[in-house]
Amino acid sequence: MCQTAVENVEGDSSHDSPSGDGRRLFATETAAAASSSSAGTIGGNDVLQESLFSTEFLTASIKADAACRPLPSSDVKRMASRMQRFDFGLGDAVLRAGEAGTRFYVFASGSAHVLQDGAVCGRLTRGCTVGGGALAAKVLEPFDVVAREHTIAFGIEGAEFFNIISENAWRSRSENRGFVERVPIFQFLPTWVRERITSAAGHADVTPYSEVVEVGEVVLKEGQMDFPKIRILKSGKLSFRRSPDSSHTLKSFEAGDIVGAGTLLPWRKGLGAAATVVAECRSEILCIPGEDVKAAVIDETVHTEVFTRTFMMVGLNQLKTFSGLGRAHKIHLVRAMEVKDYAPHELIDTGLSVSSVRYAHVMLGSLRSLETDQEHDLGVGQVFLAPELFSEQSVSKCCAVDSCSCKERRVGPRGVLRAGSSGCKAATLSKGSLVAALSELGVSPVDSLDDTAELAEDMLLAHRIPIFRHLSNEQVQLVLKSFVPRCYARGSRVIEQGELGASLYVVASGVLEVQINGRIVRTLGKNGSFGDRGLLFEEPRSATVTVVSDFAVLWCLDKADFLNVLTEDLRSELVKRMDLQDADVVLSELTSIRLIGVGGFGRVSMVQHKKTGLRYALKQVRKMGPHGKLKAQLALRESELLAEMDHPFTLQLVRTLETTRSVYILTDLITGGDLYTAVLEIGRPLAHGEAQFYVGSVLLALEHLHDRDIRTAARGTRPDRFHVAPHRGLRLVYRDLKLENVMLDARGYVKLIDFGIAKRLDETGRTFTCVGTPHYMAPEITWQKQGYGTEVDIWALGVMLHILVCRRCPFGHNETDPVQIQQSVLKGELEFPDTYKDQCGRQLLRGLLRRRPEHRLGASIDGLDDVKQHAYFGMPSGTRLFDKIIRRELVPPVVPQGERYSGSEEPDHGLSIAEAVVRA
Repeated sequence: MCQTAVENVEGDSSHDSPSGDGRRLFATETAAAASSSSAGTIGGNDVLQESLFSTEFLTASIKADAACRPLPSSDVKRMASRMQRFDFGLGDAVLRAGEAGTRFYVFASGSAHVLQDGAVCGRLTRGCTVGGGALAAKVLEPFDVVAREHTIAFGIEGAEFFNIISENAWRSRSENRGFVERVPIFQFLPTWVRERITSAAGHADVTPYSEVVEVGEVVLKEGQMDFPKIRILKSGKLSFRRSPDSSHTLKSFEAGDIVGAGTLLPWRKGLGAAATVVAECRSEILCIPGEDVKAAVIDETVHTEVFTRTFMMVGLNQLKTFSGLGRAHKIHLVRAMEVKDYAPHELIDTGLSVSSVRYAHVMLGSLRSLETDQEHDLGVGQVFLAPELFSEQSVSKCCAVDSCSCKERRVGPRGVLRAGSSGCKAATLSKGSLVAALSELGVSPVDSLDDTAELAEDMLLAHRIPIFRHLSNEQVQLVLKSFVPRCYARGSRVIEQGELGASLYVVASGVLEVQINGRIVRTLGKNGSFGDRGLLFEEPRSATVTVVSDFAVLWCLDKADFLNVLTEDLRSELVKRMDLQDADVVLSELTSIRLIGVGGFGRVSMVQHKKTGLRYALKQVRKMGPHGKLKAQLALRESELLAEMDHPFTLQLVRTLETTRSVYILTDLITGGDLYTAVLEIGRPLAHGEAQFYVGSVLLALEHLHDRDIRTAARGTRPDRFHVAPHRGLRLVYRDLKLENVMLDARGYVKLIDFGIAKRLDETGRTFTCVGTPHYMAPEITWQKQGYGTEVDIWALGVMLHILVCRRCPFGHNETDPVQIQQSVLKGELEFPDTYKDQCGRQLLRGLLRRRPEHRLGASIDGLDDVKQHAYFGMPSGTRLFDKIIRRELVPPVVPQGERYSGSEEPDHGLSIAEAVVRA
């Protein structure tokens, strides 16, 4: 495929030009050597050849081809070294349609036209590649490629090209075979046929190969002839559009989806693609030559059946109405469909019968839906969905659709469906067959959404599902609109172990059972959730979830809807956190890099995993020596508290490890240094917006600690993120908030660390221990009469804000003696430098630093919400500061340049990670 030079033909009125960006259209065409071409090996003294050729040029051009992108550099260089020069004159054929390809070419100079059925549909110039697609798919060339002028190309023989592609594919055979086994298309086949295909996927002669496309590149173009091969999206995201220029996405493909299934239908042989498929991001596509599949299936009838059913599955996947249904559910619905040919203008549905059509998927020709207010013409691959899909209600969220572009509206009486002027082939579901199929599956719509909708909103706004704690309230509201409720009967399997997952489920009512490898591992009740990994990763489900109550109501969120509300930075942060949670690390797999912190508690080292290369922070607390046993106990308590933390602005625990000599706490590595150092480097009091950012971020972290309504699963386990029903937990008081304990990540956002003296409060909400850093300690900590609660963290937040904006402690600034500092905290006057003119900031500080905790801002029944509502945190234009912080839409005052640590840069020889007895 040409990286920059497959161009639209301009100024040629005798031919149709491809619309939009056609530069990537011909990534994988076949090569037929022209009889009139002349060949010469690379390396001669020809001046023109040397000016056109260089190893860098050839390797860059080869690497830009979709079929060659997955190749390692060594294979690309080997391919370039074996290329020969070919010269073509005006009108010479570079490739001939209908002939077997013999070479893979890189164009060095000149240009050529690409013709389909005699019509020019593209242009190839310097840097373009052509011929690889047919060679890899082992099919005849569908295009003619004709030189427009004297043209020089470099080519490698087809057998050598195929061998290089096959060798690389063979190295990934085990991974690809496992992936192919999970693809829904093959679930329609008899077991023996499925086993034959998946076995072939690991056979040397039928090894699937990969193509990689970059963002914006065209995988298929409407009307384009395609190679007979199965394309399965392995990673990334593709969109289905009417043209490359269109911004309207009719459908998004996710991992496991079949791309271009319609081109494989027997009755569409010789027809071009029905629509355009464009890469939304860098995506990998696994390709299996169609002839190889056909040979494995053997039976022509079964071969036709598998591609027909696959195309029908594509139709179901277009609609939100069916989102969240498992693979088995969709297969059952597909099998319930009737596929039929209709004559031109033939009436398909009158809308008067109980069995009238509720769903229709166009497989050939066109279909017209006649409504009382408008008409819809649907082409191949598009879907009709009745307004009253499950009932005869007059208000619905579904209508006749152009793929997934549903809009809520009020409709009149049912319209009629007619075949288009050329007739059509369609797969349909009548109301009776649809209801019967869903009944057999134990799945039905939810009659009343009032109670469950309120429940879902309460859950998400309370951030009881861990992944949603990273979203702003505005994002949560957007997500809420995308949830689809569904009722499941006893025995229904919501998801199955091994299938690819792309949905999150929340339990509104009922009881479900989670099984891994046939063994029951837990049950889920009201407010439980599962499947959130499917919102971010393209991987198989790790468990089967089955309804064990009489029925269960679940809310389902589709991956595409979730990703639409995320910023790229937030998505990356969530992926990173989940990657850390997946870690199953043992000490012997870690290598010490350097010391990054030392204190009375122990030492912190940067370590690296030998296999994955991931870096972590490893805190080691020795059990030996004075107070060693106590320190170890405190370290274990700290790790227990960290295990409950799941917030973007708190340190993330990976795992706790213990040996006979030490306790180890493995956490994420924070690389931006601490806030205290950053403020010193700024060298002046922070401006309003700067202080607002840091205090607002810490406020969000404290809010998470103070509101302990749920307990998350302990780290170190990796179920499919199953979360049990929340219960009222114990509130957590941090007690050591100070600038030194606020770290900055690589982008400058905060991370609250060091939970060594944090404590769960009992039912009374009070504790009595006198601990903390003197300048930050609230008055009630030293009173020790009635104890204290989370209000001490609010006081410390006020001290932090005072230091940021006034560059001094509010009490005892010049004191070093703890007793004198305490006296100043208890009796001193709160004063501000004359240079601090921010009246709103002064008002906030007076509220945070009230000595009587019951009068302190944030100590009422509304808690920290009172602080968040203060005018100090207001922003212009009505934007919400805390939403912008949590969405990572603000540029922090300090963006660290490089990595910063407090410890020595020397290797940490004092870290003992080779101790023998390890227990998690």
